[in-house]
Amino acid sequence: MSEFRKYQSLAKLNNKEVEGIFTGICHVFPKLDGTNASVWADKKGIIHCGSRNKEITPQDDNRGFAAYIKSQPETTGIKALLEDYPMLTLVGEWLVPHVFKGYKKDAWNNFYVFDVITRDGLYLTYEEYSSLLKDYAILYIPFLRITEDLKEADIQQVDLKTNNYLCQEGMGPGEGVVIKNYKFINQFGRVTWAKVLSDEFLNKKNALPKRETIRNMDIEEKIVELGVTLSLLDKEKAKIEKFDEDAKNIAKLMGTVYYCLLTEELPSIIFKLKLPEVDFNVLKKTSDQKVRKYLGL
Repeated sequence: MSEFRKYQSLAKLNNKEVEGIFTGICHVFPKLDGTNASVWADKKGIIHCGSRNKEITPQDDNRGFAAYIKSQPETTGIKALLEDYPMLTLVGEWLVPHVFKGYKKDAWNNFYVFDVITRDGLYLTYEEYSSLLKDYAILYIPFLRITEDLKEADIQQVDLKTNNYLCQEGMGPGEGVVIKNYKFINQFGRVTWAKVLSDEFLNKKNALPKRETIRNMDIEEKIVELGVTLSLLDKEKAKIEKFDEDAKNIAKLMGTVYYCLLTEELPSIIFKLKLPEVDFNVLKKTSDQKVRKYLGL
């Protein structure tokens, strides 16, 4: 098993998910505006990569991250760390253009770790993982400050305004900040971090054309999520007489499911998503992946 783990969502400060997070020692970090990515090794030592929602490969990538990891040297950096510590997953920001375009030229197309998680789901603290990553020359996001007396007013007046991490001169502040309390478990029993976005970033995001904003999401994955339902899979599988999991039947089920997605579901989904651009090669692959997952392959 590749053991993909979906990374937690960050919650806004007024969300119940992070109610009480200010009680105790808090680390305030810059928030980068790229795309979420993760990398880990399975129990056989094979390196795997993920976006926020799924495992990715150089053939089915997320803005080139899997290809970037594949190109890394075997004996140093990320691959060396995962060979020595195979129980760890590195989660971070793959810095590719999104809304904020003001980062330094040499900052782009790099992976900046912001969390390290064990195979058992435990989060290492910044003090634990930063020294480890430094030993392997792996980039990580440094904290802006550590405090026991964090207040939202201070975040708005100090942290957001001074967050120029990786920004070109005069182009900051960046997207916003992330607040972590490593001893905090929310009222639902989950580890959750808080986020605060800068007004400058929100203004830029709101000014984007709708199509550009939605295109940064995995559009094809969203279409498959909405259109390839369990009832559709069950219905089309039942139509195949004496279904067994040989290559012919699997291919037939993939074909009929994709045909139903295109002819029956896609028009209304496209309208709902405000007419996004769709890569139909990616859509077919994503649909096929869901069929394989449904079959347990």
